[in-house]
Amino acid sequence: MAEYVRTTTNLRELVIDGNHWFGDHDAEELGAALAHNTSLRELVLNRCMFGARGLRCITEALSTNTVFKRLTILNYGGEMRDDCVELLADLLVSTSSLTHLKLKTRSFGEVGARAIADALKVNTTLERLYISGNKIGDAGAAALADALAVNSSLRELHANSCGIGAVGSRAIADALKINTTLEELYIAKNNIGLLGSRAIADALKVNATLERLFISDSEIGDVGAAALADALAVNSALKELHANTCGIDAAGSRAIADALKVNTTLEKLRICNNKIGNAGAAALAGAVATTTSLSELHLAACYIGEEGEMALGKAWGGNLALSFDFCLNSYDNRIRNEALRVRALVLRRRELLLAFGMAMLERLGGGTDDLEQAGSTNSSTRRSAFHRMNKDVFKLVGEGVLRDY
Repeated sequence: MAEYVRTTTNLRELVIDGNHWFGDHDAEELGAALAHNTSLRELVLNRCMFGARGLRCITEALSTNTVFKRLTILNYGGEMRDDCVELLADLLVSTSSLTHLKLKTRSFGEVGARAIADALKVNTTLERLYISGNKIGDAGAAALADALAVNSSLRELHANSCGIGAVGSRAIADALKINTTLEELYIAKNNIGLLGSRAIADALKVNATLERLFISDSEIGDVGAAALADALAVNSALKELHANTCGIDAAGSRAIADALKVNTTLEKLRICNNKIGNAGAAALAGAVATTTSLSELHLAACYIGEEGEMALGKAWGGNLALSFDFCLNSYDNRIRNEALRVRALVLRRRELLLAFGMAMLERLGGGTDDLEQAGSTNSSTRRSAFHRMNKDVFKLVGEGVLRDY
């Protein structure tokens, strides 16, 4: 393999499954071959056993490759010690091309996180960093937050299940108030709690670039949900919020529903496995009836009974701005069936109103602009036109002009 890597000119991706035997000697041979390779763009190392000695040969070779983009180390067979992570941090400092670094090793902690954070302060190319499963704790999160405050290239940070608590999440939130490039933040399965969720909510009120936030499996409760709702009411950047299994009940979902009525950018909301119940579902139905931006609402395992399901179905069916990609409960057809029934009635009413408008125009003349706009694909334009036409119709009825209709 090493000889092929050394001599080939068209190798773009190399995946090595070491099966827990690919050690330092193998890594040294690979590094020597990579030093002569100028085409490789992605390297995946799975279940390998090399240590710092072998990894140094690989990182030194990659540091001079100007087309190399992605490095992934998965299911590391040995222990990814701090000296190994420091070598990867050195690569981040020296590289001029690396855009993706994924370290699914589950073995390094605060010291390794600090090394990566220091590198991010000077790196200008990395766009995606995946360190989920490594127990970096609050101190490691705070170090990464310091880097986020000055880094201008990172677009995605994956730090799920990293042992981050309220202190670390507050540090990340403070960085979000300054950072203008991060678009996706994954901090699910961390103990961010109420204090952490409040800090993140405060950051969302001023952050204008974050588009996707994942905080599932974090006990934020109704108060934390209300804080996020306050942020959604003013935020104009976030497109996805994932808050499954967050201890949200009816009160929290009502706060979120109120925010959705004024928010114009959120497209996907996942709040599955929360005790929302019928009361929360009814509140969300009120938001579904008027939203023009939300295209997915996931509510699986939310303790919603038939009453809540019917409310959501009616709201969904009555909002012509929503497509049927809208997902309420993928496993339950009752919501969809009710939505389809209501949608058919709404569309029939619209057809009748347009037909009535045609008859009115034919007999009375005028109103052509409103009639054209009533058929518009733009929901706001359509509603305004219908509103004006209804007023005109009631006026004519009051004047006795439409006695024959």
